[in-house]
Order: sequence, then C-alpha cells, then structure tokens
Amino acid sequence: MSKEPEHHLLLVDQDLDYLDWATKHLGAEGLKILRCDSADKASQVVKKAPIDVVICDIKLDPFDGVELLQLIRASSPETITILTAVSPTTSQIIEATQKGALDVLRKESLAFELRQVVESALQTVDQRREIGPLSDQRPGLTGKTTIIGVSRPLQDVMKVVGRVAHSDAPVLVTGESGTGKELIARSIHAYSPRRKKEMLVINCGAIPENLLESELFGHEKGSFTGAIARRTGRFEDSHESTLFLDEIGDLPPSVQVKLLRVLQDGTFSRVGSNEVQKTDVRIVTATNKNLAQEVSEGRFREDLYYRLNVVEIELPPLRDRQEDIEILAEFFLDQIARRNGTARMRLTGEAIEHLQGHRWPGNVRELENTMARACALALSDILLPEDIPIGRGPASTGGTLKDALALILELSEGTERNALDFVKGELIRHTLEQCNHDLKEASHLLGMSQANFKKLLPTAKKPDLKNHPLVADRLARLRSASCPPRDFRNYLSDIARLLVLPATAHLATKETEVVTPLTSMRGQKLARRIVLVPILRAGLGFSEPFLQMIPEATVAHYGMKRNEESLQPEVYLERFPDHIAESEVFVLDPMLATGGSAIAAIDGLKERGATHLHFVCLVASPEGIKALEESHPDVRITSAAVDEGLNKQGYIIPGLGDAGDRIFGTL
Repeated sequence: MSKEPEHHLLLVDQDLDYLDWATKHLGAEGLKILRCDSADKASQVVKKAPIDVVICDIKLDPFDGVELLQLIRASSPETITILTAVSPTTSQIIEATQKGALDVLRKESLAFELRQVVESALQTVDQRREIGPLSDQRPGLTGKTTIIGVSRPLQDVMKVVGRVAHSDAPVLVTGESGTGKELIARSIHAYSPRRKKEMLVINCGAIPENLLESELFGHEKGSFTGAIARRTGRFEDSHESTLFLDEIGDLPPSVQVKLLRVLQDGTFSRVGSNEVQKTDVRIVTATNKNLAQEVSEGRFREDLYYRLNVVEIELPPLRDRQEDIEILAEFFLDQIARRNGTARMRLTGEAIEHLQGHRWPGNVRELENTMARACALALSDILLPEDIPIGRGPASTGGTLKDALALILELSEGTERNALDFVKGELIRHTLEQCNHDLKEASHLLGMSQANFKKLLPTAKKPDLKNHPLVADRLARLRSASCPPRDFRNYLSDIARLLVLPATAHLATKETEVVTPLTSMRGQKLARRIVLVPILRAGLGFSEPFLQMIPEATVAHYGMKRNEESLQPEVYLERFPDHIAESEVFVLDPMLATGGSAIAAIDGLKERGATHLHFVCLVASPEGIKALEESHPDVRITSAAVDEGLNKQGYIIPGLGDAGDRIFGTL
C-alpha cells in the first residue's frame, strides 16, 4: 500500500518544457506535484483537491496569474501561491503581494531560488497545520506606481511595499539622495486603504524651525506675529490619509516632542491653543541620514526613532541596479519627448554601456538630469556616448580622491589580489578597452614603452602552475609506450572542458548569458551575450568525464556521439546564427600549434556575422600566434603559456590544468 503524500503542489504554466523542468527540479519524497497549462484548469483543480502550494506564471490564458491568485484565495484561503514571470513589473509585484502572493520570482533565477522558496512555503504549511486554520485575509487593493525597474534589489523593495501598504504601521524609508524615497511613500499610499484621499508631503529640512511647528500642527489667530487667522496644519489636513515627512533627520528637537505625542495617541494641539485635536493619519518618513547615529550623538530622540522605524525600507543606490539603468534612461527619453513635443531620442548600444559604466552618485535624479541635458545639447536624434555629458553636473563632482581610494580598497577585498595589484590590473584593462586593445596607443597613454607595457600584461607572464591531477595522469599515460592514440584525443577533450567550464564560471553574471555546448540560447534581451566555441580537432571524441556532465537530451540534440566524433562549431551555431553578430564570441582551443584550425574556425564565425571575437588557449607556439595575428589582426589573443617546442612535442606541457581559471580571472 502506497504512502499518502504529505504535501500537494500545483504547477501552472503554458510552457510545457518548463513544467517538465520544474517537476523534476522540485520532485521529492512526500510531495505530489500536479500540473496545469491554463488558469481555468488550475482554478478547478484547487476547488476539487487539497493544494498546499501553487506556483503559477503571471502570463496565463484565459486570465492572468494575478486573477488566478484571487480565485485561489477565495476558494482556498490557506493555499500558498508563488507567482513567476520573465520580467515582472513593480506594479505587478505590489499588486500580487497585496493580494496574498508569497513571492514573485523572475524565471531566470528559478534554478537558484525556487526550491528554497517552496521549502519555506511547505514549512509554513506544516506550522499552520499545528496552530489551526487562518482567520483573516489581506484585503485586495488596487493602485498604480510610477517606479521603473526590473532589478532584483528593486523587486525586493516592492515586495515589502506590498506587504506594509495595507497596515497603518509607520514606515521609515532610507537611502541615498536621489534614489526615489518619495516615490516609495506614494506607492505605499497608492496601495493602502487610505488612497481615496491625497497624500500630503512636507520637507522638514526646507521650512525654518520657527514655522515648521505651525506647518505641521496649525496655529490659532494671534498666536505669533503674522498669524492673522486660524490655520489647520498638515496633521489635521491628513486625517484618514497619509502624511509623508521627508528629511525627518532635520526635524528640530522642539518639534520631535510633539511628533512623538501624535505617534503615541494621535493627539496634538495647534500653536497658541490648549484644545486637544484628534487625528487618524498614517506616517511615512524618509531620510538620507543615519538616524541611529543621530540618536547616539544626541541629535534625534531615541523614543521617536523607534516609533518611526517600525518598518524600515532601505532603497538600493542606482549603481546596484545595473539592469534598471537602460530602462530608466529610455523612460526619461519618453518623458522628455512628450513634455517638449519633439521627436524621441534614441540610445546606441555604446551609449547604454557608457551609462552603465558610471557609478551615479546622484542616483536616479542624476540620471534624469543627465538625459535631459543630453537631449538639450544633442545634434541629432541618435545619442552617442560623446553626446551624454556624464560627470559634468554637480551631482557627479562631489567625489574626492579619498572616496576613490576607499572604493578601490573595498573592491579589492573581493579578489585574490592585493589592492596594488588590483589597481594595476584594472588600470591596464581599462586602458586597453579605451584604446580598443591597441598596445601602442595604450602604452603611450600610460607613458611607458610598448615593451615595458607588454611585461605588465597578465597573458605575457608564464604562470607558475602546479600539476593538476587530471593533466598529470593523462601526461603519464601519454608518455608510456603502451599509450593508445585514443587517450591523447580524450586528453585534449578534457583540456577543452577545463576551458569551457572556467569560462562559463568567470563570464556569467546576472546581466550576461553565456551560451556553450551545454546550454541553449534564451530569447530575452540581455545586456551582454557571450558564445563559447570550443575547438576540438576533427576525429577527436569527447571523453566520458566530459560527456557525463551533459544531459542525454543535449547530446542527442547537438548530434554528439560518445567517443566517436567531435562537436564542431557549426553544429550548435546553426540554431542561432542571427545572434552571433550581437554576441561576444570566445573561441576556446586547448593548444595553438600551426594556427590552421583556429583560423578556419574564425573564418567560419566571421562569415556568420561575428565581429567581437576573442581567441583563448592554454598553450600556443610562437608560429601559431604569429599566423593567427597576421590572418585576423582584429581578434584578441590570450594564452596561458607559450611553448617553443610545441610542434615537436605534440602534447600540452604539464601543469596547465587550472590555467582556465587563471586566464578567465584576468579577462
């Protein structure tokens, strides 16, 4: 007799391949997984079966995932729902969270996050079974937000906004100047039950101390010079609404006392009056100061700090939201065109890279001003990097040498190099990029001879590498008299693996998709796409250790055969030739001897439209490098070592087993 499952999970998505992957990825003992490919089928399943967790895509037919979420909450309040989307908008995140979703996940991160989120949800299910059913539900609210962005840090903020908007708990929004703290306050109000009345805003740092108390609490006629009539204050005007107090860190001590009283019991008195007024107001505050430090230094009341900081939302700086820079820039260009009634400006790819390379100390406000200045000065409707005056505005001139050095030390902590080597390496890399890898121009820019500059290049140094166990074993067998030719071929394949895997590890980021023989290309637009092309000589087979890492479906899809034939570049490039011209292509070769195979491969890639080409090998002969440079001078060549006797020896020198990590760590 089979054991009853402890939990039931429902997957809802129109992508059948995704359903197959998720079923396999989440499969576990005690968990029964059901699947649906439409929202209406899913709603029927939830009504008929006890479902603990639902994972559904936002984009569904005949109605979307948010509407399905509402139906699930209505028919089964205790069912936990997790929504997924290729690129969820901030309004979708807030609305889904408001309507009861546990989380909203980007599909590209599901491989890393989904299992953990589901395990947490199932733990919640077990806890609910212990303490009994839920007694209340969150109200379903609607509203709109003008916050732009798809980055994970911003999405995490919007999830908190969705959770706190329905309550009356005071919220403290912190973050650097220009990150959009008022927009977060407006989003909280827009998704709250108080949204029917307008949110009022007051900047505590912009009003003189002698007038701020009157501005907040109102005054009676004759209470001070100039008080010619009774006036209500912002707390009175914000009754049953939200009051946003910006720059709360600048609030004078005398006003802090009265604000504390309002937060405690909702009462206050107008200036010049003993009559107690009652108000029902939700307080949201913001500051770019460290309030905890202000408290410790005696400039801010500790009791008021804890009253205001019931929920803290810290906004990430724009430099931590790389994915949002292009989206925000395009949004500002749309706004400028509509406001001025002019043709919309367009950004080139180089201009976008130019924007993403800036640290934006003034954050979103600086980016907005930069785009406005670029549009005002542009000579055409196409914006090039030189048309975007980054660093000329006041927001960008506040950095000091001390700040720059502190940043360098901070960045170097995350590397294996010391700070001096880190700075030297980054300066060389940046100079080469600025000069399009022209060694003569780069050396001139740094004020040194070309010969001395070459000595500083990481690829010019022969690495001091210890024997890698795989290389040592293969080499020992290769040198033995009984070594069959097939072992040498497998040896080369294993070396190719030692290039492909380090390349993937070092080059892959959130903004970069790395396409290898082990993966297929996705269709979404990314900031950077890299294609890896390993060269395996004709007739050389993949060794078992390499092929064991590749799923059988992938082996069959690409026409690979175990130990029978090699995977040629054109086999797996046929699927996406249109993307080659837009991608950076890394040609990976275990060894460069005469250069014939490398030249032929690069010829073929250029015929397909590839323009951004890099050639990387573990070991090369001087003749091979020379031949490749003469044939393709525009291709960047990187080699871990140069061996004069490579052609005579016929094998790769020992000790290069971890050279792949060394190479890609310096690219």
